[in-house]
Amino acid sequence: MQITINDARKLILSGQCLLKKDKNQVVQVVSDLSGIQYDPCPILHLNHYLALWSRVPGFRAADYDRIAYEEGALAEANLFKRNLFIAPACELDLYNTATENVLRWGNSRAQEKQARQGKELSAEEETLRRAFHEIHACTKSDLWAQLGLTQEWKAYTAERKQGQHQHFLPIFQTFFGMRITNDIIVCNRLSGTFREPVFTLRADFLKEKSAAVEISNTDAIETVLYKLICAFGITDATHMKAISGWSAEDIAAAVASLRLRELICDIKVESRKKSYVAASKSLTVLQQPEAAETNEVTLLSPMEGMIRDKRWLNAFFSYSFAFEYFKKKGMKWPLSILSQNELAGFADCSFDRKKKRFIVKELDIQKEKAVDKDALYRSLCSLASFHDADELFILGEKHHGYLG
Repeated sequence: MQITINDARKLILSGQCLLKKDKNQVVQVVSDLSGIQYDPCPILHLNHYLALWSRVPGFRAADYDRIAYEEGALAEANLFKRNLFIAPACELDLYNTATENVLRWGNSRAQEKQARQGKELSAEEETLRRAFHEIHACTKSDLWAQLGLTQEWKAYTAERKQGQHQHFLPIFQTFFGMRITNDIIVCNRLSGTFREPVFTLRADFLKEKSAAVEISNTDAIETVLYKLICAFGITDATHMKAISGWSAEDIAAAVASLRLRELICDIKVESRKKSYVAASKSLTVLQQPEAAETNEVTLLSPMEGMIRDKRWLNAFFSYSFAFEYFKKKGMKWPLSILSQNELAGFADCSFDRKKKRFIVKELDIQKEKAVDKDALYRSLCSLASFHDADELFILGEKHHGYLG
């Protein structure tokens, strides 16, 4: 099947929950996106808040905190490429199984678990499990206080800052190992800019929450790969490998099975040499009548899954940008401007929390015809309001039309 580049963009934006957003709900969006990466960098609101703000009408950060931390419908665990991801609690076991063999820093979570068991640290693991059963959920500081290891933990953290590890007790090593293998997950976060994590045992957290039945790694990969294909609208094996961390062999086997079951089909895109795949059910969006043109502008976080693979992004949107993540000062945090199915440029923003001042440091409009400037400014005002800002500065000038 051959489609136009505009059709490809429609598939992508539909899969990314960026079309017809009026009925989007938080848990459904997280599920449809196949999870949202948790990123701790607080230049603006954290990545998952921004991703949901751009998709769920009227979304506030408190909505996520209630759904995730009070209702327990979402959880954080090490999933794709073993980065920290937010997933629906009812799907966490599925993702956990699908990503257990993903390699990072030379080994996988499955290998980490096997190595931990091989080092006879079961006594330390049992001690940690017993502590969690007693207090259920806690910060690291609370955990070590519960176990009478506060001073040892302080000594370890102080030495780690100096590049030393003389007080690396086996129980600390076991804790980190259980974090890597998702035996311990994040179930809550404290208030504050950096949102200190609160931990619990995955098995305890998922009691009565998980909808997953016993499933093999192969079947789990196929199921989650299908979700990813739906989420990205149109993709290929190279893109899926970059996003997930799965091996080329695992992806090829899953794609072959999905193709045989007619859940996906092969797609050619005009002026593109590569062949792609799309979910068969997603193609129905191409038969729907064209929506009336809107001048709405959506701002997308640089840590979104849709934005992360620059080659895939440029192939379909002819768009790229520089992203400086590791500077302590002057960090570039470009929010991509989505308008009229075009990624038309970016706005580099920051938020001064003490002064409650939202700052747009740079506006780079690469496709002038695609962007309604008034709509862009309304979107920036909405984003400033989302941050509860009292003031909005755009390119050094106070925006007097802004009402916080």
